[in-house]
Amino acid sequence: RLRKKKPKPVCRRSHPIGRNIFNRVKLSHKTWTTQWGQATSAIHDSLCAMTADHHQNIKIVHLLDTPEAAPILTRWFIEAWTPWYGPGGQGDAAADLAACCSRDHLPICLVALDRATGEILGTVGIRTESVGSELGVGPWLAAMLVGEAHRGRGVGTALVEAIEREAARLGFGSIYSSTDTANRILERLGWRPFGEAESLRGSTIVYRRRIAPDSPIDPTSD
Repeated sequence: RLRKKKPKPVCRRSHPIGRNIFNRVKLSHKTWTTQWGQATSAIHDSLCAMTADHHQNIKIVHLLDTPEAAPILTRWFIEAWTPWYGPGGQGDAAADLAACCSRDHLPICLVALDRATGEILGTVGIRTESVGSELGVGPWLAAMLVGEAHRGRGVGTALVEAIEREAARLGFGSIYSSTDTANRILERLGWRPFGEAESLRGSTIVYRRRIAPDSPIDPTSD
């Protein structure tokens, strides 16, 4: 008997029809990938532009130059850290802020203002001591607060960046912070976990940020 030869398997990619389908799928995937990359790039550029716009509307000054902000910040301190600054606490918010009225010696307090209206948006300090000082390091980014009505506008980011520039201006190579509320901001800006510390509110992560001394001062600062 004559055996019928089995047809050779056809490679789908080499077959004219299969090759056509394959090329279409390949082109479609390439097009989708390109469009996705363009879309994500556009979103990133848009977010960066929004952040830049917010920063342009924020002015960072020393508390020394805006003493009228002290009473408002005192109230914010008491409301935010009642166990320490509230009735029966060991802290004195007004005295701590008064001690931060300096430009060249720690502690220093910075205030974020709305550039158009002068409204107080937030505050942050750089100090020799903070929660975590027992680790034997410093200086510390501390006492960062943003008014409730102004959160989500990039004020916290602007304050952290301002303190980094302040630390660089003063010649520090690293700065530390212990926080249980600003973790996402610090990590996004390049701060890295360094250790842990205990505060009145419980355990907190201590972060470190390496900075280059004498880095350029941002024009939005005073």
